[in-house]
Amino acid sequence: MPPKSNTEPSAGAQMKRQYLISYNAISATLWFGVLARVVMHAAAEGVENGKVYEELERYTRLVQTGACLEVAHSLLVAWSVTEVIRYSYFVFALTDSVPKLWTWLRYNTFLVLYPIGVASETWLVYKAIPPASKIDEKFGWGLWAVLATYIPGFYTLFTYMLKQRRRIMRADAGKKKQ
Repeated sequence: MPPKSNTEPSAGAQMKRQYLISYNAISATLWFGVLARVVMHAAAEGVENGKVYEELERYTRLVQTGACLEVAHSLLVAWSVTEVIRYSYFVFALTDSVPKLWTWLRYNTFLVLYPIGVASETWLVYKAIPPASKIDEKFGWGLWAVLATYIPGFYTLFTYMLKQRRRIMRADAGKKKQ
């Protein structure tokens, strides 16, 4: 374990740490519940009858649904970092005081954050299709249609962003030469 720092962590860092502690403690407890139920079922009924999953399916699905938060975490990080950069960039731009670092962040972080965000979104839509189809088959097909738009949509928006990046970064490089 690394040595403890003498500096006080920020409120945001403390909140993140507390959230992660809670999330992982709850996950461990719920998965222990799955394990305990498997052991109790096996002890009472045996495993030969093939009914372990049948008996535990509902509870296990509930617990596994919590794993969707892993995707949501990456999605929320990608979205929030992107939006903080974007909106603060707009504030700087409207006051004619955009720091060079903010221009660089605005036109470069999307290279990593946009694919993470799109991958997270598509995974969540994909995982929503089976339960949506159980509610109404048309709803499931609608989600498949939404999912199909991500491929051309990603390409179109990403290439547009690359062009914007090229234009802005070249203009910024031109200012440095003057």
